[in-house]
Amino acid sequence: MTEYITISARIKKDLKKKIAKYRINISQLMRNAIEAEIERIEESELRKSLRKTGQIFAKIDMETITNLIREDRENR
Repeated sequence: MTEYITISARIKKDLKKKIAKYRINISQLMRNAIEAEIERIEESELRKSLRKTGQIFAKIDMETITNLIREDRENR
């Protein structure tokens, strides 16, 4: 079962009135915004990690990789 916690935010009165006027589901809006921000950050971290990995692999020549794969297959 999923556990929930309560998060509060301080907003201006006129903003609160507009939220009520437009019947915005603030809980759903906050959940969606938080999830989207987390996803954006995680994707950014993954891109950085992939870039670093690519730089490491770029330093290894294809002949070395091919030889390592052949050696591994022969040892099985």
